[in-house]
Amino acid sequence: MKLSFTSFLPLLIGSGIALIVYFAVGWWGFLFSGFWIGGWITVGALLTSSQKGLKRDLGRRISILVIGLTLMIFLGVIEHENLQIEENIFYLAYFLSGGAFTRVLIHYSAAKVFGPLLFRRGFCGWACWTAGILDWLPMKRDDSIPKKWTYLRWPVLVLSLLIPLVLLWTGYDYMTLHIDKAYGKWGQFRWFVVSNTLRA
Repeated sequence: MKLSFTSFLPLLIGSGIALIVYFAVGWWGFLFSGFWIGGWITVGALLTSSQKGLKRDLGRRISILVIGLTLMIFLGVIEHENLQIEENIFYLAYFLSGGAFTRVLIHYSAAKVFGPLLFRRGFCGWACWTAGILDWLPMKRDDSIPKKWTYLRWPVLVLSLLIPLVLLWTGYDYMTLHIDKAYGKWGQFRWFVVSNTLRA
């Protein structure tokens, strides 16, 4: 295995983003997650480049599983952060009412908007926790979804946007249940568990 500067590019990019966001926002979790994600993508890429044949994908699968479980446990369970699209509606409302650009919005910007724009589908193949879990399921067939079922993504997206909007319009106390750390952000944690269970 030949090492070069480009071998460590994911670690350098992750570390650079982590430092920038940490100094902008001041939350230590960005340092941890930026170095961790960049480091494990580097490890996975190095493992992938050293393997041949069917084992070539093992490095990516290992790195995405470690990254995915870390994001789910660290952000979801320990920090009670829900990074699903529904939660971003509440944080967008918080941003529009008070101007606070929070870590949920920063994650969504990096992971769901700019990451895929810069790295295309490769981003989800290396840094998405959902893909990290799905890649280890015992399904061997690589069939595409039948055309007649592809329309389902649109009603799911509309429902995912409508539920929090309706809750906001009806006076749902998202500040206490989702954002206020004094109350433990339990609304956000419950939403994290329910929404991920329904999507599974």
